[in-house]
Amino acid sequence: MEAEIVAKPQAVNPCCVVLKEKYSKLEASRNALRQAYEEERVQADAERQEKANESAIRVSLENEISFLKFEILSLHQRGGSLAQDVDGEVILLRTRLSEMEMEIKRFEELVKKERMETDSERRKADVERKEANEAQKIMKAEKSRAAEERRLADTERKKVEENRIQLEKLNKV
Repeated sequence: MEAEIVAKPQAVNPCCVVLKEKYSKLEASRNALRQAYEEERVQADAERQEKANESAIRVSLENEISFLKFEILSLHQRGGSLAQDVDGEVILLRTRLSEMEMEIKRFEELVKKERMETDSERRKADVERKEANEAQKIMKAEKSRAAEERRLADTERKKVEENRIQLEKLNKV
């Protein structure tokens, strides 16, 4: 008699299917947000490193300019017999000084441009972070609803099982 009993596959509750689909969509969204966050973090680290390098170069160039100005001043003070040699060096130093000043201006413009880009990217990251937080809130709410639905489905399943057992008992009597 037990051999005749065939296990019937349980029908999947349609609301469970809908909840599973929502859950999988939320999981995909959460993973995408995590990946975007990691990419933003790596990019911000690279930008910080680049700014530090530019700052070091700028300081080095400023020090060199300061040294060259000092040399020019000391050459002017020596004057006299070394005037012809000094004049050639002064011209070279002035040329080098103007080149360095132009390079400093270029670096300052680059720093300004990088700051503007960083501010823009920071604003974008803030917007994305807010969206991620909102998605996380929605995901938590969906998880809570799914847990409640699961609990209700378990309760219904237990009731069905109890009713089936009672029905079998009644059929045997």
